[in-house]
Amino acid sequence: MQKLRNPFIQQYAVEILFPLLGYFFFDWDILIIGVYYLVDHLCSQILFFRRAHWVNVKGCNSVGNQILLGAILAFILFLGAEVMGFNYVIMETQNMNQAAVIEGFYSFALSELWLLFPIVLYVYHLKDSFTFYARRQYLTLNFKSYVFWDAVSGLIILLLFALGAFLWVKFSIQNALIIFVFIGVKIGFDLTIKKLIEKKSLL
Repeated sequence: MQKLRNPFIQQYAVEILFPLLGYFFFDWDILIIGVYYLVDHLCSQILFFRRAHWVNVKGCNSVGNQILLGAILAFILFLGAEVMGFNYVIMETQNMNQAAVIEGFYSFALSELWLLFPIVLYVYHLKDSFTFYARRQYLTLNFKSYVFWDAVSGLIILLLFALGAFLWVKFSIQNALIIFVFIGVKIGFDLTIKKLIEKKSLL
């Protein structure tokens, strides 16, 4: 029970257990799993921009809002590319047309996504409350580096997504295997590249 209170455990439970339970027990298809992870990515970045704002306002090297606005714009472009790429991959690998993809998204949004979105957002907020704000981490970070390296992280994610999508379409990989590979890559990314980026953002 004590470990379950750990915000990192809670975050990974939401990121990993929800999709696996959904796929194997609640008949989520690969479209729903993909939408879920895109929403998870969106929630993660929303909370990042809030942290970046605190670093800028509370930190030692406060600058204007132009850099943060530029980072938000870059993320919107990256996310748009990921959504379009995912839409293409789903149609290619699941034998779905555009109308079926849109219908599947709306069905998921009306039945479950409206509840999952605030849950995922709250889990990220809870983790930040204990690991960022309570520990006053915003005083240890350089704002420009923090935003720059996050943008680099977003670019790496986009490139990894493009590579994964190419391999998925090229070799017709099974959906269940794709989910496990994605989870493994995500955890590896968080424990390696993301940690390195956090270190580079320190004052």
